Amino acid sequence: MPAVLLWTLAFLCSVLPALGWLLIWRLNDEKEAEPKKMVLLAFLFGILSVLPFFLARHFWGEQLQGIGGWGAIILFAVAEEFVKAFALIRLGKYLRIEFTQMVDGIVYATALGLGFAFAENILYFSLSLSSFGVTKAFWAVVVFRSLGTMLAHSLFSGIFGFFWGYAFVSKNITPHHQYSVVRFWKVLHESLRFHIIFSHILQARPSLHGHEKLDLLREAFRLVVILHIFFNAALQFSFLWHPLTVLIVPLLMGGFFFLSQRFLQKRNIDIFHPL
Repeated sequence: MPAVLLWTLAFLCSVLPALGWLLIWRLNDEKEAEPKKMVLLAFLFGILSVLPFFLARHFWGEQLQGIGGWGAIILFAVAEEFVKAFALIRLGKYLRIEFTQMVDGIVYATALGLGFAFAENILYFSLSLSSFGVTKAFWAVVVFRSLGTMLAHSLFSGIFGFFWGYAFVSKNITPHHQYSVVRFWKVLHESLRFHIIFSHILQARPSLHGHEKLDLLREAFRLVVILHIFFNAALQFSFLWHPLTVLIVPLLMGGFFFLSQRFLQKRNIDIFHPL
């Protein structure tokens, strides 16, 4: 297959599902929808966040291929969620006017995650076309990565984006405290238990002493990394000779339900609700 046709087909197979998922999330955000240009900017930030992986593949491809098992699962989960979270936080400085509701964090984060998956899929699809041609094997890769991996990236980013949005708009979370040894161990202990997320934000219960925005982001990042590790492990491992891939279905359904409920419950109405 000529190179031009190969890359064109890889691009189309990547962009069409991405636009479809973007439309689905935009329909969830029908009330006070975010500006299209800013959503597209988030999508572009997601594309750019893939560049470190392309460079790593080019310069250290052989070394990366030598990493297998749990090492690869954890490494790629942490690295991918880190670059997406970093890009999302950097995007925040361009959203001071548009960002007015907690669920706006979901909108921009899912768009960014889809941009990441879009760029990643172009590479995967072009490699699949080079190896298999336009065969059933290629279309199987397209279907899985469009419905599975692309959705997973948008969900993991969206979950982080919801808590990032809470930290972004809430004036009841302090920007920074002076750290002490006692506070360090207290914050570490609470963070390992996801204390802010599960005991305060999701319970809509106020905090007596307040929490830092950075503490919340650390918990959110750790949570999505764990979800990503579970996703990667389910793809690679089996139990009693049965693949664990089926486990990603409830994971994706649960993530989609969680984010959709944030819109339905309209938690964005009271954006300054205290922790």
